[in-house]
Amino acid sequence: MRRFRMMPRFAFVGMILVAVTVMVTVFAQTIGASSSARQIRAQTFQPIKKAFPNASGVVTIVQGNPAVSLFETVTVDVQHMPADTTFTIFFIELANKPFGHAEYVADLHTRNDGSGEVTFQAITLVAFAMDASNPGTSQDQSGQASGIQLEHLGMWFSSLTDAQKILNDSTLKGTPFDGGSPALHAGPQAMTDGQTDPVF
Repeated sequence: MRRFRMMPRFAFVGMILVAVTVMVTVFAQTIGASSSARQIRAQTFQPIKKAFPNASGVVTIVQGNPAVSLFETVTVDVQHMPADTTFTIFFIELANKPFGHAEYVADLHTRNDGSGEVTFQAITLVAFAMDASNPGTSQDQSGQASGIQLEHLGMWFSSLTDAQKILNDSTLKGTPFDGGSPALHAGPQAMTDGQTDPVF
């Protein structure tokens, strides 16, 4: 078992609004695999935690037996977040701005108490993005691999309007971190692992 402990953040443009603690745990369930644990504690840029000082999240990645399972099971579980709010979840190249390549993988909607969770299945530990006309290569944790590796996780407000209301800031600008029309209707980043090194 590999375990990663991270500190994410709430941010808009270049400012951090809320610091959140997130733990990412990777469980290996391969036949005959030995168990190992690794913890990484990240540093936040500023210890603000103004709007949601108790917000927290846990990301759990369960790896199946590679001989029979081609995907991982990912669970994102949050507490004390904005209530009744939808967030989008992305695998991203860089944990912090400018984020680089990204893959939209799930949505999470919080309950009235600010808690919420979502479980989804996806290629996670070897996730990558590419332009097929010029795929290139990048460094995976196992060596050189095709495309650009997506080894971080981030979460965004699905709605710019929600973010402006919740964070009491009408000057927030839209971001591309949600699908559909119109363009740039998503809000700012809500959570990230905050690490420079890969976390999965």
